[in-house]
Formats: sequence, structure tokens, C-alpha cells
Amino acid sequence: MTAYREASRLFLLLLSFVFFGEVAIMLVLPYLGLPNRFAEALADPMILTLILFPALYFLVFKRLVVKNVALEQAEQQLLAAQSELEDKVAARTREITEAKQTLENSLAMLRDRQREVVILGDMSKMFQASRSFEEISHVAEHQLGRLFPDTSGALYVMRASRNLLERMMTWGDPDGFAASFAPDECWAVRCGRPHFFSDNDNALACEHVSKGNDRGHLCLPITAHGETLGALCLQKIGVTETGAIEPPSADRLEFYATVTENLALTIANQRLHETLRHQALRDPLTGLFNRRYLLEILSREIERARSLVQKIGVVMIDIDHFKRFNDQFGHNAGDTLLAALGDLLYKRVRPTDIVARYGGEEFVIVLIDTEDDLAVSRVDIVREEVATLAVQHKGATLGRITISAGIAVFPTDGENAETLIEAADRVLYEAKRSGRNRVEWYRRKKAETVLTNDVQPQGEVPSEVVGI
Repeated sequence: MTAYREASRLFLLLLSFVFFGEVAIMLVLPYLGLPNRFAEALADPMILTLILFPALYFLVFKRLVVKNVALEQAEQQLLAAQSELEDKVAARTREITEAKQTLENSLAMLRDRQREVVILGDMSKMFQASRSFEEISHVAEHQLGRLFPDTSGALYVMRASRNLLERMMTWGDPDGFAASFAPDECWAVRCGRPHFFSDNDNALACEHVSKGNDRGHLCLPITAHGETLGALCLQKIGVTETGAIEPPSADRLEFYATVTENLALTIANQRLHETLRHQALRDPLTGLFNRRYLLEILSREIERARSLVQKIGVVMIDIDHFKRFNDQFGHNAGDTLLAALGDLLYKRVRPTDIVARYGGEEFVIVLIDTEDDLAVSRVDIVREEVATLAVQHKGATLGRITISAGIAVFPTDGENAETLIEAADRVLYEAKRSGRNRVEWYRRKKAETVLTNDVQPQGEVPSEVVGI
């Protein structure tokens, strides 16, 4: 269409040129001296047009038309190439935009992974520095909440009896997690591998998860050396922006496995530490504190009582005629008796008091914040209860036993652990010399010593032991 428009313009231009050419010829002819007939012929517009138009058509117009057609074709080709280029540029722009978005997503994921690695490293260091399960629980609550900020979770630890997993801590919404559950109520614990389920699929839900709390629920077993130590339960896993739930990817499951391995190592190490500590601080036969820990904790309690201006009673207890009992019933029966007496003493004292096996058949009770008379009466009640104790060994009841006890009170009878135990031991043997099955109290009073010296014959050594 553009070529035809150009041709029309050229045709009009040609007609204009012919018109003005005729006018010019008509004006010039009178001066050329041409014959009249020839001049009239030239002046005739029709003849002039027939003469000039073919020449102008073939010399000018046709060439211009061909050139315009070529230009139009070139223009169309250029427009087609431009459109194709624009399409390619648009496609490339989309590819670059998608690549940019993918790169930004990858960078964001990489930053998240780096943040998780840093938090996991901090958690590992703090776990290593923790000294008890209580501290481990606080560290786990803080660090796991940072590690999985968009989820809720709970950490469960297996009981020593292995019949129950107890909730150690939670983060996020704690209402969706049971306080405890049996091992066979969790598919992850039963199968020894992660178990994911949600409310919109056909996966089997764990029995310990209530309906309504199963949107993206993941249970992870915590195992070490083939032994299940606990479980880590997470909610709101795989929830997308549209509200749909997608199972965790293999990479995420691998990361979860790294977290549970860290927890398993921490729990196993803490249990081993507590076992070793128990063995170091406890008597293996009775489960009471041993002599070394008794001296350590008694020294701390004395300093505490000194600052609070309180009294501490130290009671030394010994089983009467224990050697004869061993000879009659055997050493195994003697061990049974010691264990039974240790259990009775432990149950008859307050939670703040301390009971320890001092050695052999000797026990020590530390009465925190007690008065003199009250300490004596409490120990005498224990002595009477021991006399009624019926100990069973191999289906038979062992013979009747009795105890003797000596009491020393801080600060009147001693200023430190060594002097208090020494004083209690001295009156313990005074109780044995006085007939056994009795309680004696050590009292260091100068006035009574002076009074005793006044009534004793000259040269006799006064006694520092006063029986109750």
C-alpha cells in the first residue's frame, strides 16, 4: 500500500510537471521562430502529454515504483526481523528474570542454611557446656526455637524404665504435644526413622498427636548406638504460602537427622555423665551419698548455716552387733540389711536433709536448720522404727536389729565438718559402751566440765560425754 501511495504522489507530480511544462512551452514558442503548425502541435497538451508521459514513465516513474516496492519489502522484512528480535529479547528477559529469581531464592536458602549451621554450632557448644538435663532443656528450648522459628516442637526423652517418653521441653505452641506417650504410640520410634503425616493425606498419624494438631507433623527418633533415647516432634512442617502441605525434601530430612544426632549425642553424654557422677557420689549398695561427697556437701552447708546463723545436726549411726549378724546370716544378708536401713533412713528425713553411708555399717544424717532437742527427738524416733524393721532375705525374715547414734550440733559442738563428725563419732561409741540401742548428744560446756571436776576425786580426768 505504501508503494501505491508513493506512485500516486509521483503521478500527480508528473501531471503537475507536464502542466507547467506546457505552460512554459507555450510561453517560449513565440520566440523560437518555429513553423506555426509545428508550434501548434507542441502547444497542444494532448500531444505534449503523449510525448512526455512515456518518457517520464519509463525514465522516472517506473524506476521509482520498483524502488518503492523494494523499499516496502525491505521495510516489511525489517519489521519482521524487529518483531522477531523483540520476541527474542522478551524471551531472554523472562529467562534472565527467572534466573535472577532463582538465584535470589538460592541465595536466600543459602543464607537460611548458613544461619541454621551457625545456630546448630552454637547449640552444640552450649550442649557440651551443660551440666544437667535442666540446662540441656533450657538450651534446647532457646536454640531449637531459633532453628525452627515458623514451627512448634517438643523434645521427648525416654525413661530409664523404657516404657514412656516424657516431654522435656517445648517451643511455639505447647498445647499440641502430649505430656508423655508410650513408645508404641509413635511410628517414628517404632520404625526407627522419620515419620511425616498431615491432615490432607492418607499417611498413618501417630497416636500421641491429637486431631487438629496434625497439619504437617513430623516425628524424628533420637537414637544412639541402636538405642532409642527420645523423639523430636515438629508441627507446621512443609506448609506453603497457599496453605498446602508438602512433605519435607531429602535435604531437609538430612538436616533434621543432623539435629537429632546432635541431641542424641548430648542426651547420651549427659546420661553417661550422670551415671559416672552417681557412681562417684553414691554408695553402690544403698544408693545414698558416699563418704567423700558427704564431707564436701557438709562443708558447704556449714558455711551456708554460718552466714544464715542456723544450726546443723550431724548424726552418726552404727548397727549394733553387725559382725555377729553377718556371721549368723552371711554377708549377702548383711548387704540386704544395709540396703533396707539406708532406704528407711532416706525416707524418714526431710528433702533438705542429707543421708550418707559413711563406711561399713555406719551411716551419717545431716539435719539442716534444726534445734538441739528436736534433732535428738527425731533421731530417737528413727531408732525406735529401726527396732521394728523386718528385713526379708531369700524368703525368710532376718533377726531383730537395733542402732546406736551420736549427735553433734554446729556451731556449739564443732566448727567444721571434721570436728562435727569426730564429736558425733565419740558420743556414738559412748552410746555403745552405755548399752547400745540409744541416742547420745555431744555437748561441750565449760560450766558442766567445771561442775564435773568439782564432784570428782582429785586426779580423775573429767568426761566430755554427757548421755541423754
